[in-house]
Amino acid sequence: SSSLRQMRDVEYSRRPNAGSQFTSELTRVAEQGSPVLVLRLDVSVPPNATAQQRQPLVVWFHGGGLSSGSKEDVAAQALSYASAGYVAATVNFRLTPDNETDPVKRVLALQHAMDDAMNAIRYLKSNAATYGIDPARVASFGNSAGGALSLVNAVEFDTLVNTVSDYPGVSSKVQAAVSTGATLVDASAS
Repeated sequence: SSSLRQMRDVEYSRRPNAGSQFTSELTRVAEQGSPVLVLRLDVSVPPNATAQQRQPLVVWFHGGGLSSGSKEDVAAQALSYASAGYVAATVNFRLTPDNETDPVKRVLALQHAMDDAMNAIRYLKSNAATYGIDPARVASFGNSAGGALSLVNAVEFDTLVNTVSDYPGVSSKVQAAVSTGATLVDASAS
């Protein structure tokens, strides 16, 4: 076929809810009290990507301070890459409200979001044939907090403490990582 295939809300992981967490602004009300969070991503597959003719993958992580946002926030960017022939994914990850003022909660928020980001990449690599992905050509992109996820995965893929792989033997390593407007430094700290 000559059209872009789009798979929305594909489940890639499940994790316990550490209190008032949620995975998207769009599902916040329904998820905040639930004991388990279902993590989802969207994948856009261009017509040139097949199991026989695999294409590079770009994975987009949204911003929002690890406390807001959704995969839909970066859908336009992903779609532009898919239109150019790349397989493109946007990812929801665990969001932790009120993590900005509590350093312990901030570390937990980052660990949970990183665990999810890594598992999203592993899921996509594990399903490379289904989506026409070349698992040796993967790039992660993100803005703000999503940029931090992109960069931390580039450095700490498969080694970050307190993360658990849902896909044993599949690495979250990427060949390129792009970040815009990201920092993990607290601007108010001396």
